[in-house]
Amino acid sequence: MARFKLFRKKSEKNSQNNESVPAVTGKKPRIMIWVIASAVVIAVAVLVISIIAASGAYKNPVKDTVKGINKGNYERILNAVYTEKYISDIQHNAEISGLSWNDYIKKNDKAVESAMDGLGIRKVKAEIVAKEKMSGSNFDSIETYYENKYSGDVRKAYRVEVDFTIKEKGQKVSQNGWLCVVKVKNEGWKLCIEKSDSSFDFIDAVAKISD
Repeated sequence: MARFKLFRKKSEKNSQNNESVPAVTGKKPRIMIWVIASAVVIAVAVLVISIIAASGAYKNPVKDTVKGINKGNYERILNAVYTEKYISDIQHNAEISGLSWNDYIKKNDKAVESAMDGLGIRKVKAEIVAKEKMSGSNFDSIETYYENKYSGDVRKAYRVEVDFTIKEKGQKVSQNGWLCVVKVKNEGWKLCIEKSDSSFDFIDAVAKISD
């Protein structure tokens, strides 16, 4: 009888041990669920941020042009306005004239600052307040122009209304107008100054530097 009790106790002990195993291993599935759920939330957040960023990407060439003007950064302006092929041609012409690309950029950084000083401009701010998608013959005209001049494949084009605030010596001046921005295949959005509806002295001044 004593042996039976002893045997029974061992069985109960083993039974208790066996019952405790699922409790330990049960934590792992819960941890995995949390890990997977967290990964899904992060992936969704990244996707949403990417979509939001992409939806506002058409604003970038205007913003980058203004930043280039304010900082005297000619390379930023080039990248905001021209295609890689056109910039490569500018670089080639600079080298033919005996200038390294670095020296060319430094020279034109000063040219941007000089142009703004000549216009009496200290700082420019830009706010895009509206956009219109271009289509039909208007889009066809831009598509042909970009292909011929810049070797770029235009996939989309907008007219964007921009409110500029220009800080001059002792005063602020407001200007409003419509600019053209285009989405070029494999290159993103560019500011198309030539096809814009409105003309601004500070933008025209930096565009002429590369001529």
